[in-house]
Amino acid sequence: MLKKTIKITSTTEKISRRIGLLITHELIDKIRLAEQVDKVFGRPGSNRGFRASNYITTMISMFHDGATHLEDVKHLETDEYYQDLLRECKRPTSDAIGDWLRRQGDEGVSRKYRKYKDICLRKFFPRKEVPWI
Repeated sequence: MLKKTIKITSTTEKISRRIGLLITHELIDKIRLAEQVDKVFGRPGSNRGFRASNYITTMISMFHDGATHLEDVKHLETDEYYQDLLRECKRPTSDAIGDWLRRQGDEGVSRKYRKYKDICLRKFFPRKEVPWI
């Protein structure tokens, strides 16, 4: 059995356990998910409302972080380092997410999902048939 000496030091640097979520955000940017979601869901009803992509990306971040309730979006808001890295990203509150989901309804979301899936398949598999979907 090897014995290793472990040295513990303190630091003044900000750290976050959510640093892995940045990879998810990079992927979302790379495949231009926000543009596609906004195309399918349309513009918000008011000039101050969040775009659909804000709701979707927030929920993706929550699920990747292990959220089980809409209230868990507060964990993303309270992480100062994570918020510093995503300065330009405005996140809706749990109430706003719940209201948006209710407005979309089960039928509306599933209809838009099918439309979005067709757009993605044509974009990422333009000449191939995808038998598994």
